[in-house]
Amino acid sequence: MQDDQDINLGKAVFDQVMKNWALPEIERRQKEGKLPKPVELRHVQVLFAIDGSRTIRINEEVKAIFKAKLAKGKSVKKGQALRESDVEDVQFGQLLEEDSDFGHITIWRFKDEWKVYFSFIYENRKAKATLELGESFLQSAKADIEAARLGPAVNSLFVASENVAKARLFLQPLDDVHKPVKTHKGTQLLINRYKEIGRIIPSKYAKNHNKLLGLRELARYDPSYDIDKKFLNTSVAEIENLVSITRGSFR
Repeated sequence: MQDDQDINLGKAVFDQVMKNWALPEIERRQKEGKLPKPVELRHVQVLFAIDGSRTIRINEEVKAIFKAKLAKGKSVKKGQALRESDVEDVQFGQLLEEDSDFGHITIWRFKDEWKVYFSFIYENRKAKATLELGESFLQSAKADIEAARLGPAVNSLFVASENVAKARLFLQPLDDVHKPVKTHKGTQLLINRYKEIGRIIPSKYAKNHNKLLGLRELARYDPSYDIDKKFLNTSVAEIENLVSITRGSFR
């Protein structure tokens, strides 16, 4: 059962979509002869790209994977088309893979009820690939720690930390995190900025990353430097925690 806050939020999103995008798009298409007058509106989807552009889909243009609960006594075969009378309830599942890098608002009319679904998580595929790269370096670092190769472990942990943080940031609708960053210092700046803003990056993670960046040169070129194994194990735990948080954000 939805509480009043959920209902009010859904109505506010519905009203915004209709006023700002759906109705103006319908009017434009009707003037161009691409939609009949009147049109029965059943479904609306607005896709938001990170560059600020939008794609508006009306009725059968809407694409998504939905989860349907069959009505009592109904049975269907795999691949069989469902009619509304076959279904007791329907819930949004996820966008198609081809649309997974977009934020979206999807509105679906089921029987006499409008259902509103939205997410403003972006760059899913890019974030997943970057996270997997970070995880591969994390595994290398853990093997190096186990074998007491602490210098190489520092370098692998730094690369893991940087890529896992970037994956987390890529999912956010923030202009600066989607601009090319060519230096480690530039990435460090973003990590530290977003530990303060919205707590996107945990503060302990940012502190740990800063220390890894400082240790990287010493670990690679100063054989006399005494590397703290306890700090390396702490780094592993911090990175694994952000991996878990980031994976939980994927659609």
